[in-house]
Amino acid sequence: MDEVQQIIEKYNSVIKNVEAKALSSQERAYGGVIRSEKGKLVEEISRLIITASKQRYPDINFVLIQLESQLGGDYSKLPAKPLGSPSTHTLLSYFDVDLKIITLLKEERDIKKPIHKFFKPLTKKSLNAAIKTIAEVLKRWAIQTGK
Repeated sequence: MDEVQQIIEKYNSVIKNVEAKALSSQERAYGGVIRSEKGKLVEEISRLIITASKQRYPDINFVLIQLESQLGGDYSKLPAKPLGSPSTHTLLSYFDVDLKIITLLKEERDIKKPIHKFFKPLTKKSLNAAIKTIAEVLKRWAIQTGK
């Protein structure tokens, strides 16, 4: 199975089963289970996307990978090159970094419609776009090292 399909299957499994896990938990509150499982999912998806990019370099580049957007602007429309939002432009103006923001699911996050109850599909297109963006960020290091 390729990495992209593996990520989609992991996402589908967690999101479609987190409700039952939260309802049956005797050790944690419902919301705690939901937040914990989604947090672990985002961490794993991020790790798998970076691994799929097949490059590791010691110097830091900044990439924010988010499942759903709460940033405003056009991030939730999944454009190839997001223009961003006034709030992110203001925030980034305080730091000397080139931050790439990758959003995996379409539409802004709606706290009244959590994805484990109002399923949003994770697509090959958004994952491949994320992998491409990360590869482009890392490309300069391949050029510098001759790889």
